[in-house]
Amino acid sequence: MRSLRRCGRPARTPSSPSRSTRCGAYLKQIGKVALLNAEEKAQLAKRVEAGLYAAERVRRAEDVTDKLSPQLRRDLRSIVRGGHCATNHLLEANCGWSCRWPSATPAAAA
Repeated sequence: MRSLRRCGRPARTPSSPSRSTRCGAYLKQIGKVALLNAEEKAQLAKRVEAGLYAAERVRRAEDVTDKLSPQLRRDLRSIVRGGHCATNHLLEANCGWSCRWPSATPAAAA
């Protein structure tokens, strides 16, 4: 029982990183993602939208309501992957923005 702290949690072992270490690593990682300007956001949003449209076309083709040539199917799947990449980029950039300037986030403004 000596390994328990007052709050009842086990004492941190040398192999488990502290919360501040994990938070520091997280903040360091998000700091590597550059903030987006309005033009970049618009371009990424267009890629996300195109990816969603392409995914719907592929889904309809699989339901046999729409036939696609092999080349068009490859192109659409490539657009879907691009949409996923754009979504991830937007999420990473927005996370970095909200973590760097918490007073500018909608939750902090409310």
